[in-house]
Amino acid sequence: MKALALIAALALTVPGLPLVGAKDEPMFQAVGNTFYAPPGGDSMLAGSCVAIGKYWAIGVTHAGGQKLQLDGKFYNVVKQLRHPTADLSLFKLDQPVKYAAPIYYAPAEQLVGKGIKLVSCGVGGIEMKGQGHVITAGSEGTRRSGFNTVSGFGERSLNRGSQVLTSKVLLYDLGKGEAGMAPRDSGGGWFMVAGGNYRLIALCAYISRAPNGSQFDYGAGGAGIHLGAYKDWIESTVARN
Repeated sequence: MKALALIAALALTVPGLPLVGAKDEPMFQAVGNTFYAPPGGDSMLAGSCVAIGKYWAIGVTHAGGQKLQLDGKFYNVVKQLRHPTADLSLFKLDQPVKYAAPIYYAPAEQLVGKGIKLVSCGVGGIEMKGQGHVITAGSEGTRRSGFNTVSGFGERSLNRGSQVLTSKVLLYDLGKGEAGMAPRDSGGGWFMVAGGNYRLIALCAYISRAPNGSQFDYGAGGAGIHLGAYKDWIESTVARN
């Protein structure tokens, strides 16, 4: 298997088309958006997230926020609980959610070669020659989905200030599926069928550079935070809080 150099976080400040090659997704209502609310400023779309319990959602640390939007409704984040070493966060909400996704904590080795459905929200856009993807006004928060396949697993690191976050990840190759991640998909879900239902196995997190090298475009490959590697932390954190 050819190694993938996955070096770019799905930065919240970079415009992009979410889930390149994807279609609008009317279901998977547990998948929504995170919003960053700077002091004295307007809320800004940060990334995506997935509700996993009555008062809980999960996402990535580099696209966290003070507000979440799930199925058209806004929730305030009472606590953002960050994993000490990985790019992973839990969000405790001020109101109960209507939809929640079950997590499938399978080992990475068992997931290679399995089909996945990528489901995420972000900003829409169109591709402009020489400019990458340009945001379409009013497109924020649209949920989209597309299929791909888990091609491998490993670790990826992200510099966040003075801290280096190193995460266990699953991988996909954009050339082997219909859809891939792009900026602001961070925190969206990778789902696979287990026990007859779709279950969450990973979170959108990193992309490789696009074939043309543009940081504003989608990547040739992607990596998602593998939730099976963080089962103990997720369950114990929810139980304590």
